[in-house]
Amino acid sequence: MSDGKDVEYYHGVYGYVEDPTGNKLLVIVRKDGPYAGKYDLPGGGQLPGENRDETLKRAIAEQTGAQLLYGDEYLITRVGETEPVAEGDAAEAKDGLAAESDACVRKLVHTCEIARCVVDVPDEKSMYEGDADYRYVAKIAMNERNASPLVLIALEHFNAVDPDIAEKYR
Repeated sequence: MSDGKDVEYYHGVYGYVEDPTGNKLLVIVRKDGPYAGKYDLPGGGQLPGENRDETLKRAIAEQTGAQLLYGDEYLITRVGETEPVAEGDAAEAKDGLAAESDACVRKLVHTCEIARCVVDVPDEKSMYEGDADYRYVAKIAMNERNASPLVLIALEHFNAVDPDIAEKYR
């Protein structure tokens, strides 16, 4: 049995894809997880044997149907840590401790590599039925209420949001 305070480390590779005008960003809308209902960058974790470019190409294709043509200028960042989440039989965590003895409290530490990318423009929705939907959204419309911290950090780095907003998530 664990000590009840597990830390899970997650590393992902994500794409920063602008539309041809440079005013919109290709985002996915997560159906579940810590950013459910929020705009997020397409991407995800590496499969065994993949390098970051292969991960980026696969994840973008799976989530949007677009084919990666070019990816460079990787930003390596730490998005932050989630608050402890109770798993198992406990419905909630209080003061970092699980409500029942057979549950564990998990904290997620998320590091990422974000690449500026060029993709072919998908002309119809992907048949992928995973955890995401995708669309182009005006960069100016992104804010801390509707976008994941990853999106805000990428916008700040690659060009566009008030730095004070993205700084909250470092």
